[in-house]
Amino acid sequence: NTKSQKVTWKHPTVANSRAKFGKVVENNAEELDEVEIDENRKTYDVDDEEENEGGFNLAQLVKKVEEKEEKRLAAEEAGEEYEDSDDGMHQVAKKRKKKKKKDNLTVEQLQEKIAILIEETMASRETMKKDYTMLEGNFITKDMDPLLKQFEEDPENASDTLCRSIFETTLALLEKGTSLMTQLKVAKLQLVETSKRIEMLTVLETPAELLEVAKWVTSLLKTM
Repeated sequence: NTKSQKVTWKHPTVANSRAKFGKVVENNAEELDEVEIDENRKTYDVDDEEENEGGFNLAQLVKKVEEKEEKRLAAEEAGEEYEDSDDGMHQVAKKRKKKKKKDNLTVEQLQEKIAILIEETMASRETMKKDYTMLEGNFITKDMDPLLKQFEEDPENASDTLCRSIFETTLALLEKGTSLMTQLKVAKLQLVETSKRIEMLTVLETPAELLEVAKWVTSLLKTM
């Protein structure tokens, strides 16, 4: 632009010469002497179409989308990953890695873990091993209540003797609780939570952690 001294750019366009056939126009060939024309440019089908021609067919587009969706669903049912591509490349269906199903947790598995822990306490016990077979769950928690009360009176200075007593009584309550579970319809969540407490007993580091497990187990037995 000679007035603003700014360079402006007009996007080049391709004129449709076919529509101008048969018209008499002024010959301005000399103006094209300095114009460079790329004769090897890439052409498309739309270059030969008249204005307002071409476009796309909506019905065909909808059909194409539906076909892709059907293929995707079929791939999912077959456990494969559907790879879609419109670039003409070969599609590779990758098999999805099937998730390993976790073994269902059972009451018997919990009882085995508890039996092992009880066996380890038999060498040197602080409490007498009692048989709670004929007693109700809420009744046997009376053996735990005085221990918890004593612990909470001075939790910072709980003796080893008291902690071992709580540990052994907790295992006894768990043994009774899992025995009752075999006779009741137990929710999966309850099995999972009970299993967590059993695992916690194997990795105790502080008396506070023992108190937490003991309270939870006592509360469980009081509902049985």
